[in-house]
Amino acid sequence: MSAEKLTRRGFLGRTAAAASVFTIVPRHVLGGPGQTPPSDIRGDGVVGLGRGMGFISRGRTLAVCDVDKQRLARGLAKAGPGAKAYTDFRHILDRKDIDLVKVVTPPHWHCLVSILAAQAGKDVFCEKPLTRTIGEGRAFVETIERYGCNFRYGAHTEGTPSDVIRRAFHSGLLGAPLTVYQAQALGCNFKVDAWRGYVNIRPQPVPAHLDWDMYVGPSPMKPYHPHRTHGSFRGYWDYDGGGLTDMAPHILNAVIASMGKEHTSPVEIDTVAPPAHPDAVGLWYTARLVYDDGATLVLDSGCDPSTHRPDSQGRTLLLEGPKGRVYMQRSGRQGGVVSDPPGLMDELRQVQVPRDTSKLSGLPGPLRTVTHAHRVNSIGNLVNISIRAGRKIRFDPVREVVLGDDEADRLVNPPMRAPWHL
Repeated sequence: MSAEKLTRRGFLGRTAAAASVFTIVPRHVLGGPGQTPPSDIRGDGVVGLGRGMGFISRGRTLAVCDVDKQRLARGLAKAGPGAKAYTDFRHILDRKDIDLVKVVTPPHWHCLVSILAAQAGKDVFCEKPLTRTIGEGRAFVETIERYGCNFRYGAHTEGTPSDVIRRAFHSGLLGAPLTVYQAQALGCNFKVDAWRGYVNIRPQPVPAHLDWDMYVGPSPMKPYHPHRTHGSFRGYWDYDGGGLTDMAPHILNAVIASMGKEHTSPVEIDTVAPPAHPDAVGLWYTARLVYDDGATLVLDSGCDPSTHRPDSQGRTLLLEGPKGRVYMQRSGRQGGVVSDPPGLMDELRQVQVPRDTSKLSGLPGPLRTVTHAHRVNSIGNLVNISIRAGRKIRFDPVREVVLGDDEADRLVNPPMRAPWHL
């Protein structure tokens, strides 16, 4: 994946183009009245054709890429005439007619594909989670900012009302520090059971249509098993971090912005979970993340029915501070937000909160910057590091390292499998 190889392919592509300079071309290629010149047409390439099939635009998608030749054939058919198929994404980066690269691979590829695309002068769309590790996330942020490309992120807002949290943090009406809860009982589905890995799986022959070495890419080489691919890859540490890292970008991006923590990370992370398997993602119950000012985020997976349940009045705690609490209340199809003391909610509704209008091009709603995307993504990573280490960890949000725990810190930025590297 060296720059030398990329340059050589680019040279060959330019040489081939020069050889065809005297070819008769259609009228629209020259532009002019009533015609759109190619320089004004945005062509895109889609890398990863699982979810990526939904990102193919017939006539605009000029290249599709996947290591599964069966999926590649389906993607090429959907892209239509004129599109080309590749099993190595680097060929897409050489093409001057492609302005946007859509990265819809498993997360262990997100960082490398996106960084190389930005370095090649492309704009980038990346599916969530942003990256597999915190170290990759930091490299991702620095590259997007350095090259100034437009960046879009495949995360949207779900979960509990962030507006109440924003007003509480801004006004101080509940006192400080505040604790925010995000739980199954509040409608936050972290998909823990859906994305658990298999333990003690037996190796199987690699299908002829799959390039297993390229699929594994920068992750540790492991024997092939179909459960390690195509959706269920989320259940293995080598490729993702389970339902938590899958859903946190949706559930938490507005919450973190409302807490005013989109440019930092927690300093203390403690989890309750069974002992972690070295390969397969498993269950977890709760996570408590504390920021340097004492503000706290508590996540509850819903896997332990004894934690964070609605009380006898059907209320589930959302937010608490020294001066009061805010609850989500549901009764049948009716729902709402209530407080204790009761008048507190009326005061919160009167709070005027200034809106942050700064926004990196293309990012949705409250997801304001690529740094914000990285910090939200880091929450899932930090919880998983604590789960895998089996203990509380302390984190430096500036240097982005685990403090006083070398074993846990190695999970922040593990090395990539050669020849892949940042």
